[in-house]
Amino acid sequence: MIKLPRKILLCLALLMLTVSVSQAAPGTPGFYRTQDSLQNMYVRMNHGGFVIGTVFGKNTPYVAGKTISDGFYLKDTFDGFWQWGYAYGTTNLCGWIQGDYLGSRESGHSEPSCPNPKYTGGGGADSRNHLLANYAYQVNDCGTSGDTCSGDHSTVVPVNAGNWGLYGNYSNGNFGYQYANITINSSVRVGWRYVTKDRHAVLVNDVTHGIWGFVPRAALPNCLTHTSGRTICG
Repeated sequence: MIKLPRKILLCLALLMLTVSVSQAAPGTPGFYRTQDSLQNMYVRMNHGGFVIGTVFGKNTPYVAGKTISDGFYLKDTFDGFWQWGYAYGTTNLCGWIQGDYLGSRESGHSEPSCPNPKYTGGGGADSRNHLLANYAYQVNDCGTSGDTCSGDHSTVVPVNAGNWGLYGNYSNGNFGYQYANITINSSVRVGWRYVTKDRHAVLVNDVTHGIWGFVPRAALPNCLTHTSGRTICG
C-alpha cells in the first residue's frame, strides 16, 4: 500500500470538502450564485407548482452573451430541497427553486425584500386562487373549479402568423432572457398555462423544445381553448 504524505492528504481532504459544499443544497440564508453549468431552472410560485420565472447559469446555451450566473438570495428552506428566496437576473421576484442547483454562499450581499407574497400552501384550488390573485388573469386548469388542477397541464393552441420570441421571464410589462435559437411560430406546438394579470403575456409549454416560457399575448389567438373544452377570450 502506498502511503501518501500528510500534506497531500490534507489537500485532498480540503478539495473534497470544497466540492461537496459547492454542490450541496444550501440551507443557510444568504446570497448564492446559480451553478455556471446550469442551463435553466424555473422559479415557482409553490413547491413544484406554477412557473413564474427562470434563472440561468453563466454557461447556459439558452441565453446569448451571458457573462455571469444569476443570483438567488435564500430566505427559507422546505423539506431540505425546495428553497424560497429572491431570484435575480431578469426575474426580480421571490419564489421557490430546487436548491441543488445553487453554488456556494457568498458574503457581502444585503437581503432584498420580496415584491410578491410568499405562498406555502398546497396545490389544487388554493394554488390556483393564489395565482389568480397575484399573477394571472386566466389559468388553464384541469377543472373549471380548480379543485383538480395539475401543475404541468396545458392545452395546445395554434400560434398566430409571424415569428415570436420565447422568454424566461415576464414582469411589469417587460420580457427578460429571450431563449436563443428558439422561434415560436406556426410550426411549433405550444400549450398555454396562464395569461398574465396585465394580459400582455402568456406562460406556455413549448412542447416542441420541452421548455416553459413566456410569449407575448399577441402571439396566440384572442380566444384560447380551456382543457375543459370551453373557450376563454381576452
